[in-house]
Amino acid sequence: MKKKIAAFVLAAALVLPTSLTAFAATPSDVVGKPVQSAVEELTALGIITGYEDGTFKPDNTITRAELAKIIVIGSGNEGAANLMQTVKPTFKDVKANVWYTGYINAAATKGFIQGYNGNFRPSDPVKFEEVVAVLVRSLGYQENKLSGVWPYNVLLKAQDINLFDGVNLNVGGQAVRGVVAQLTSNTLNAKLVSYNADGNEVLSSSTLISKLGNTSSAELLGAALVDGKVTLRWVDGKDTNGVEIVKNESVATATNFIVTGGKSLVDLVGHNVTVVKNKAGQVLAITDAQATGDIVTGKIDGVQTAGTVKIKDKTAYATVSNSVYFVNNVTVASLGSAADKDEVTLFLDNGKVRAAVVAQWSQKDALVTSVEAKNNYREARLNTNGKNGDESVFVTDATSVTLDGKVAALADLKADDTVRVIQASGKASKVEAVRSVTNGKLESIGTSNGTAKYTISGKVYDASGDVKAGNIDTLIAANIGKEFTLVLNKDGAIVKAKAPEAAVNTPFAIITNVDNDVWALDGSKLVNKQEVTYYNIKDNKSVSVQTDKYVVAPAAGYDFAAHEGKVVELDINSDGKLVGLTATTKLAVDGAGSVVDAVSASDIKVGNVTHLLSTNTVVVNVSKLDETKPADRVLTTEAIAKVTKGDLVYVYAKDGVNANFILLVTDTDGVSDKKDNVHGLFVEAIKNQLTTTSSTYAVKLNVAGEVKTFDTTGSAYETLVATATKAVENDIITLTDTDLTNTLYDNSFINKTYYSDAEQAVVVPSAITETSSVAGNTFTVGNDKYIVSGKTNVYVIAKDGTLYTGNYVDVKNLTGATINTANGTVADVKIANSGTNLGAYQEAAVIVIKLKS
Repeated sequence: MKKKIAAFVLAAALVLPTSLTAFAATPSDVVGKPVQSAVEELTALGIITGYEDGTFKPDNTITRAELAKIIVIGSGNEGAANLMQTVKPTFKDVKANVWYTGYINAAATKGFIQGYNGNFRPSDPVKFEEVVAVLVRSLGYQENKLSGVWPYNVLLKAQDINLFDGVNLNVGGQAVRGVVAQLTSNTLNAKLVSYNADGNEVLSSSTLISKLGNTSSAELLGAALVDGKVTLRWVDGKDTNGVEIVKNESVATATNFIVTGGKSLVDLVGHNVTVVKNKAGQVLAITDAQATGDIVTGKIDGVQTAGTVKIKDKTAYATVSNSVYFVNNVTVASLGSAADKDEVTLFLDNGKVRAAVVAQWSQKDALVTSVEAKNNYREARLNTNGKNGDESVFVTDATSVTLDGKVAALADLKADDTVRVIQASGKASKVEAVRSVTNGKLESIGTSNGTAKYTISGKVYDASGDVKAGNIDTLIAANIGKEFTLVLNKDGAIVKAKAPEAAVNTPFAIITNVDNDVWALDGSKLVNKQEVTYYNIKDNKSVSVQTDKYVVAPAAGYDFAAHEGKVVELDINSDGKLVGLTATTKLAVDGAGSVVDAVSASDIKVGNVTHLLSTNTVVVNVSKLDETKPADRVLTTEAIAKVTKGDLVYVYAKDGVNANFILLVTDTDGVSDKKDNVHGLFVEAIKNQLTTTSSTYAVKLNVAGEVKTFDTTGSAYETLVATATKAVENDIITLTDTDLTNTLYDNSFINKTYYSDAEQAVVVPSAITETSSVAGNTFTVGNDKYIVSGKTNVYVIAKDGTLYTGNYVDVKNLTGATINTANGTVADVKIANSGTNLGAYQEAAVIVIKLKS
């Protein structure tokens, strides 16, 4: 894998220093993105600066002046820039003694940059090919000695020396910060070149980054820093007999030391790594450089033979004299402490084991109960419940924490996340968490080779071998047909099964009225009683019952009047008499309620809290609960679909996850924000017949390169499949939402006839006569001016039929091209207008370019 050190240098120069500050950590907007390692490595070199809000803004453009700063620092010429800060600029439009003066002067003197008729245009955005040219020159290449014409001479050379690894080419387009960072990273690790007397290239053994500091390869042998030092092993030349000299030492790290890629040292134990040192010999950064082809994983065999490491069901791998071994990231003399079936990773060198790392998980498939933040008295703490009962482990800054395979913080973990933990002396070195929850109906229980199998909504699941006793006891034959929530581990096995307790199976009720002045015959006597009217959620009906003689000051558990307008659990005896309240109030319905942020068939989000919905969830319309007359306080059960965005509701979830019931306080009758129109290319229309009289409909569209499915009405479906208007692959389709009482797209439009009732027809231009970068990206067709916005989807269909997503450059390249002609290179272009005008320009929703060659 290519080293990414260089990216650090680039980022520093990408923004003006007057408004920026150095990063203290990985910029938030590059975490988990391909450029993360490059940005981190450049940061470690001390050159990159970013925005004050802690972001890098990888999609922002950069200026020519910023590029000059990047290449000067990246090539080790910052000293020259400082010397030339007050020197009169050679370019007419470069100001004297401002932040960029020295960088531009130095870059021009070194031959890295060129001007235009005596001007440099320092504030102009730089193009992709211009960045490539500057980077190629920085390595020593001379353009007049490269084959081809501009810009392909520098582009081809960059391709030859692997400068484009991990980079999406955008020739003709403006370069963005993330791309420039990756390009610079690749360049810093490319070899320098010079020319001999005959004009032939002479490739150096040194890389560009050697001018900034020193890079080398090593093996990481320490899972944590000890006294600010990292333990490394490397080859340091050969002795007089030609035998390699292997050094194993602890090397001091710099104050801004970083492990790139969002990883921790513990993640890289045993790996080959790239080490970057500053001029003082301190380690600035460590980057994973382990070849995946030299990694073997499996489970250790309980029977081992000296001189080998044997993995179950695999061959034994020979060791070498200086093989190193780790158990739980601690160095050991041998694997004697490893147990049968422990997880092991082997790192090979020429097919032999140079390092073996064994993981012994102290906790497997435990469930998170809570996390506690670090304070002044202790480290952060992870609390779990698993096969071994309740456990707690400290999590330090050196602990590796991942969630679903991605770097995470302890604070990201939530209750019922499934975790595996490696720990020693109460401190975790590694925490691997998985958040995988699914809902379904238990359909059957069986066995296969003695292993229990559970079929949930058509899918067969195993139980985890480390499941805690009692966590799946509800998965029994008596519960077949009931809904369950399953918590799964990383392999998709069941760790916990929860049977949502439906509201219909509990004595929940809503007290709608309490009358303390009811007279009734009790035998031969007329007595004063209390009549309680409540809505029985289970039976979906209103019930009135009389209590014993009314008490002015009832005891706790008997004060029905105090619970009027509230959800309670009632105590009704065998004679049907209401004798008390069996539980405290579940919900106070007489408040304002909370606004529904979003709702789907599977979940509801209220106040940033999401609850799961199932067939057991009951919706009760309580909007009339505050009517003056008791007789008007009519409550009804509704379908889940009745609850829409903007409604006021109360949600009760006994387990905090699954909604038992939803109280609909204010029904907005489906009045919610209209869904945005969807524009894309036709893939497929789908009809799913449920009964002889009912069906569901959907359409699949290619939207910006991703195939997405949208639920539609029957009429929208029929438009797409009707003989007269039948949509075919890659037709431009628009879906619109007009009926706000449903969750479907109600209309579909095909580009063959018209684009939309309210939108303009599809344009099939004979030529694009003009393009520019005004107000973004614009182009002209006849008298119509269009803009390619962030919402515009550009598609290109190659000669062989391959479809790919494009951008404004693909449109710009059509300038002056003949379209739909025998000799033209473009077979067809269709432009669909979104109906939105941005200034003088019509926003293009979809552009399809079909090429002939």
